[in-house]
Parts: sequence; C-alpha cells; structure tokens
Amino acid sequence: MQIIANLAGLVYCYQTEGFRMGQLPLVLCSVVFQPLNILACCSWLSYISILFQTLLIGLSTWIFSFGDPTFEKYPQRGKYDVGHKKIRTDKFDNEIVVFYPIEKGTATSVKSQRNKFSFIEKEFHQQFMTGLGRALKLGQKPFQNDIINQGWYRFLLDGVIDFSISHAKISKDFENGDNEMIPIVFSHGLSGCCRFYCGLLNDYASHGYIIFAISHRDKTASYTNDKDGNFYYFENEPKVFDFKLRNDQGKLDMPNIKINTQKLTSMGHSFGGITAVRAGYLSDKIKAIVSFDPWMYMHQKEAISGEMKVNKYLFTIMTETFPSLCPGYDQWAAQKALHQFNSTGMNESIILKNCHHNDQTDFPQLIPFEYDVLEKRFPRSDLREINYLNNQLGLLYLAKIGFSNYHTSAEIEQRIKGIKEKYAAYDVELTTKIN
Repeated sequence: MQIIANLAGLVYCYQTEGFRMGQLPLVLCSVVFQPLNILACCSWLSYISILFQTLLIGLSTWIFSFGDPTFEKYPQRGKYDVGHKKIRTDKFDNEIVVFYPIEKGTATSVKSQRNKFSFIEKEFHQQFMTGLGRALKLGQKPFQNDIINQGWYRFLLDGVIDFSISHAKISKDFENGDNEMIPIVFSHGLSGCCRFYCGLLNDYASHGYIIFAISHRDKTASYTNDKDGNFYYFENEPKVFDFKLRNDQGKLDMPNIKINTQKLTSMGHSFGGITAVRAGYLSDKIKAIVSFDPWMYMHQKEAISGEMKVNKYLFTIMTETFPSLCPGYDQWAAQKALHQFNSTGMNESIILKNCHHNDQTDFPQLIPFEYDVLEKRFPRSDLREINYLNNQLGLLYLAKIGFSNYHTSAEIEQRIKGIKEKYAAYDVELTTKIN
C-alpha cells in the first residue's frame, strides 16, 4: 500500500508541476528500493534497501530545499511597481518589451497571473521552449523534434514577477512630465531573449527607469516573432566563434534609437553587452554604457589597439570564469583595454569572483539546482544573492554618475553590504561620485 501511495503522489506531482530533478530520487525509492525491501523481508538486503531509501529521501529533500521556481526570494527593489507592454519598431519590425514605473500597490489588486510578467511567455510557451532548447544546443545541430512536452517545464510556468503588470497606467509622478524617466535600451545575449533577465529589467524599472528590451531579428534571439505572427528562432548550428556571422549580426543588432535625452543608457549581457558598447561607440546619443560580460570576440583587436575608444560613462562586470569560455583570444585584455583608453575618468570595472557567465541571467533565481547541474558544477546555495549583487552593482554605478532619480549610491551600498565584499573585486573603481 505504501508503494501505491508513493507512486500516486508522484503521479500527482507530475500532473501539477511536471518533471523536476528532485522527484528522481523519490522515483528510484518507490520503484526500486521499496519493492526490494518487501522482497528481501528481514534479511541484510532489506537493511541496505532501507539505508538507500533514507539517502534518496534526504537527497530529494536537499534538492527541493533550493526552492520553487519563483522570484519571491529576489530581495529589496525600488519604490514603484512595474508596468510592461509590447511595442514594435517601424523600420525592422522588432518586438520590444517596455518596462516602466507604476504606482506602488497596483499589483496587489491584480489577481490574474496572466497579466503579470513571466519568465516563460504563457501565450507562446511552446515557442519559448523551442528557442530555449536551441540555446542549450549552442554550436550544435538542433533537436530533431523542436516540440518539447509540457511535462518537462510545467513547473517553470509559475516563474512570474508579482509586481509587474501588463498595460498598467504609468505612475502619476511621470504623467505630466514633471519628473524625468531615464531610458535604458537593453540587448539580450546570444541565444537569449529579454525574458532571461526578468529580475534585472523589472528591478530597474521599479527604480524609475523606462527600459526598452529589444528582441533582435537576426537569429541571435532564442525566439521572436513578426507582426504577422511568424516565429524566428536562434540559429544554433553555426559555430559560436564564426567571426563573419557574429560580426554581421552585431551590425544588425544596432537599435534604431530615436529618444532625445541626455541620460540615454545602453545596456546588455554577453553578445548584448558588446552590442551596448558598440552602440555607445558609434552613437553620440548614448551617454552611458552598462555591460555585463561583454563578449569582446568581434572587437578584441580594435579594443586592445585603442582604435575603439569608448569615451562615455562606462561600466562593465565580468564573471571570473567567462574568459575560459572564450578560447582563441584574450577576453580580459580586450575588456580591460576599453577602460584603459576611456578618458572620462568616470568608468568602472568589476570582476565577480567564482561566478559563471549565466549567473547574470534569471536561471540562478528560478532553478538554481538544475542550473548548476547544467553548468556542471556542484550545486551552490549562494547563486540568488550573486545574481542580485550583479544587478545592484549596475544600479550603484548609475547612481554614482548621476543617472538615477529615485535611489542613491548610499542606499544601494547598504543593500549589498557584506555580499559586495565577498564577491566583487574592483579592477577600476569610481570613487568620485556625482550624486
């Protein structure tokens, strides 16, 4: 009867949240060791079986202790709730998700989860997973069948930002133009999309920024669509280090910026990080750059030689293990050169110690255990605070250069006290602050 009850429980769990790694030890326990225990009766084999059952239950408990795939453990944020909506560019028909501040407390009155911003786009969950599947096969042939059974990702559908509401009314602080919103244009990494950065984008919008997160139509996005509903997926088969292709895509990645502001900021991660740098290099409209692990592959020579001088407010964070993912060139030397030839005196460069490239995405927040398994490292309990620190360091820099209206550098320093000293190593530190 106990075996039947356990199997019934596992079936129920699968029906409600799909397959999760934490269920596997329980499956082994119910299907292998409990029957073995019954067959062995009171022999020495039964004691071994009981020992393995205890270990498996303990393992399952440990895995589930990493938490559910939600953003509930993302710590303190800004003074606003967040609204979001999709728009499209006229010239290239790119989809852009806009994040903006709304009145605090607005989200509590919205009960429907469908109106809240989610890691997996509910309306197009299968397309999202097809794109994610291709991202996981970077540089390889895609899966023969792009259709992924919902049982493998049903639990991820609960990954929503509770304070981010679709098409909500902008905060009254900005309705009449009495207060300024500082715009940020965000570019995703190679094989990513804006939903890989839910925590960061909504966090920044809650601090009074308006964020334009673009989905690039050059096959660098995991998935995107056009105005006619046709979907485009990441072209994962070419080699990652295909210089001509990546350089051509980098040229296409330039967003058509039409915002007239003196505080326009370009931001991005990985391939999007170098896109942000390149945009700042080419456009006088961009005044500040915030770049997370900028992939210097296409611009290593120009950066190291000083040909690519980015004389804008410049902030970069590099995860310590990222250079090991960049064979054939010196990622750190190229990134360091951006700062060596920067003449503003207002630049900053940080290394996140003992951290991986994708620690800067949402995966550590949502699925820290599964993510670590995919990264081939022993599961860590500190990934959420590393991801949070990464995001807050960008906010801290923006406050230092005066590109913030609703938070100060002192406030951010207080939030990250302790974890900053533990994980952040400054190569170039901006000590002169505007605010």
